[in-house]
Amino acid sequence: MAALGIAVAGAGGHLSITIAGVGMVDAVVDYLDPNFVGLRTEDAMYRFFDRNAFGAVMGMTIHLFADGADADTAGDAWGAWLNGLYAQPIRTSRNSA
Repeated sequence: MAALGIAVAGAGGHLSITIAGVGMVDAVVDYLDPNFVGLRTEDAMYRFFDRNAFGAVMGMTIHLFADGADADTAGDAWGAWLNGLYAQPIRTSRNSA
């Protein structure tokens, strides 16, 4: 979670991160514990699940609320960002088969 800047922001704090294909994400850390991070923006919620404690890869859900939001593009962009952080590719709903 250090890649998100969580250590600096902390719960209730604000952070900004640029994700290729998405752009600048300005978010509030609305939930934080050792295995879960929740980010909230004006038009989305991002949830990160650190499942390493259970022998699984990092998981993420994206909830987009903006009119015309492109879930596929957002999923691909965040998946690429996560894959860049971890040696083992993250499975998405489109590549998990």
